[in-house]
Amino acid sequence: MATDWELVIPFGTPAALERADLVFNKIDQLEDQLSVYRSHSEVSRLNQIAFQAAVQVESNLFELLELAAKLSDETGGAFDVSAGAMGKFL
Repeated sequence: MATDWELVIPFGTPAALERADLVFNKIDQLEDQLSVYRSHSEVSRLNQIAFQAAVQVESNLFELLELAAKLSDETGGAFDVSAGAMGKFL
């Protein structure tokens, strides 16, 4: 999602490297699904097709989009999940 990630694990944490690998693997999976900077991502596919027809998406992505819509409504639009895309054109 075009950002840097940093993970801080307290010294002496058991299996710290294994846990860090799990975290960064999950970030990679989410990046591959959600990034508009990857043409093959599910969100990119959604953006390319949804204006023409309904698009089936993975259930967690659907729930995330539902939550984003709810937060936008509850904040009177102050939270805008689509705002990041505008930065690409500035």
